Amino acid sequence: MILMFSHYGNRHRGVCLQFEIDEDDPIKDVVPFKGTEVRYQDDLPVFKDHNDIDLQAYMTLLTKYRKWEYEKEYRVLMHGEAECDRIKTYKPSQLRGVIFGLHMTPEDKALLKRWIREGRHKNVFFKKAQLSQNGFALEFVDV
Repeated sequence: MILMFSHYGNRHRGVCLQFEIDEDDPIKDVVPFKGTEVRYQDDLPVFKDHNDIDLQAYMTLLTKYRKWEYEKEYRVLMHGEAECDRIKTYKPSQLRGVIFGLHMTPEDKALLKRWIREGRHKNVFFKKAQLSQNGFALEFVDV
């Protein structure tokens, strides 16, 4: 989790949302998140047919250097001209938890908590990241 916040959480100012997905359903089949497993390899993707620029862009976005393989990452690619084309919804019952980053502002935390409570979400836990007293790690404590 420390790497997720470091790499993707806006320097720990972001948030991690935890969704519950049935183990029998691959993530790529969960609506509305059409996740795709990232491919890890040593070289950049090579394309023989340079006419399909959309496919090239798609495959490039789903390929990472092999040294990142430990992440076991899935990516959700969204496209569209208008912002409304990129907004995705989910069932309120799918959201299980919210973890606030180490440097998330109190104002942002309060706003997000209000949004969650005003929605039809039930049994959502809230935690915050804090530095561990025992080394280079994060601990996640209830809020």
